Amino acid sequence: MANILAFSPHPDDVELVIGGLIKKMSKKHKVIVVCLTSGEGSCNDTGERIIELKKACEQLSVSEHVLLDFPDLRICRESFEQRESITKLIRHYKPQIIFSPHFSDLNPDHIESYWLLKYCRYFAGINLDFELGNPYYCKYMYFYKQNIAKEYNSFNVDVTDVYTNKLNAIYCYESQFGKNIKSSYLKNILLESIISKDRYNGSIFGVKYAEEIIFEGKLMINDLFDTINANY
Repeated sequence: MANILAFSPHPDDVELVIGGLIKKMSKKHKVIVVCLTSGEGSCNDTGERIIELKKACEQLSVSEHVLLDFPDLRICRESFEQRESITKLIRHYKPQIIFSPHFSDLNPDHIESYWLLKYCRYFAGINLDFELGNPYYCKYMYFYKQNIAKEYNSFNVDVTDVYTNKLNAIYCYESQFGKNIKSSYLKNILLESIISKDRYNGSIFGVKYAEEIIFEGKLMINDLFDTINANY
């Protein structure tokens, strides 16, 4: 069983983009969702969003969730406090995989999260600041983004069988997607665009829904029969 850290700038970011993958991996591995902020900039009650986060994690069978409570829209790659908090988490959980937002998203917190997490992954593995834990380097780091990653290396994961779980997790965030929210960018545009993206990515490979994961560098596979070529 591997430890997997899925970093989310705000409650609902992980669920929206890779909720299906998290559900699939939770069946065999220990997945920890780490929310960097409580998303106070898009709600009236941060306590409500924390409760929603817990419910969403239950839908995805997440083993544990952590709230670092950085200020919303103040994630900063240069913050020593934020660097120390994340480095300490990485050294504590010793994950085999880290999932991070990608720098090509529009939200400033997503952009800063990418650079902050890249720094902390490296720093966690060097022989400095032992008060934050014993050095540990996470071998695998993958990235997710809200839009299609046309210009970046990526692979897709079939999440058709768990897509209902993903949607149920998203709808746990009633403050963002509930029936009382008549009109908002998150509910009326972003959510619909992500569902459309998952359908499109799935259609390329002959499945109903697929989530796209970005990787950097090169990727090696052990068995060609475990891959599916795109239908174009």
